[in-house]
Amino acid sequence: MRLSLATSVVVALLAAAPCPGAEPVTPARTRVPLIKDADAWKRLPAAEKNGDKPLPSWARALADALPRTTAAMLELDYLHRARSPLDAPLRGKMRWVAAHANRCAYGEACAAADLRRAGVDEAAIKALAGDLAGLAEKERAALAFARKLTVAADTVTDEEVARLIKLYGEKQVVAMVLLLAYANFQDRLLLVLGVEVEEGGPLPPLDVRFARDGDPPKVPHRKVADGPPVKKPG
Repeated sequence: MRLSLATSVVVALLAAAPCPGAEPVTPARTRVPLIKDADAWKRLPAAEKNGDKPLPSWARALADALPRTTAAMLELDYLHRARSPLDAPLRGKMRWVAAHANRCAYGEACAAADLRRAGVDEAAIKALAGDLAGLAEKERAALAFARKLTVAADTVTDEEVARLIKLYGEKQVVAMVLLLAYANFQDRLLLVLGVEVEEGGPLPPLDVRFARDGDPPKVPHRKVADGPPVKKPG
């Protein structure tokens, strides 16, 4: 059955332990060195489009060790923030709600910047942290879904998914699930890296396309640990 499958996909994608909390976490400093933009572009696969633009902090932190993964994430980031079937205000608000629930200040800042570019005013952005009861039913349902999918994905029911499909249509709900799955993955990565927002404010999504052919970028040698894994005490 489609709805059961949709719920199962949600649970599988978002089974990681949530990071609920009221206040976003702003790292004291980045835990991973950030290389310069020019050096990061040299490490990444060859870009066919916009391969000379400033890169977000997380890409500069990952490009040296994970160049192909970073390239894929840059393309995916653009798709979710700029090309999603969801309209810009809705996808920005859902992304902000997820980041707020995860206490990820970087994610919040990027979502807020996207919302401003979409014409959403500051009062509406600030209101996302409060009671959503004043919103129209359709938007309230989407934002409640975003939070629940972030903090308690295993409790999402087929009935809730069916209601969203009735309000938005199946294509839009699939886009919501994919957006929130990526948002939760990215938030956790950002929190681990401890990256801060770029100087001058969050960068807009980068419309970059990397070559699919050619020689893959070299990756650093990865040392294999000697001996068996360390046993956990107890």
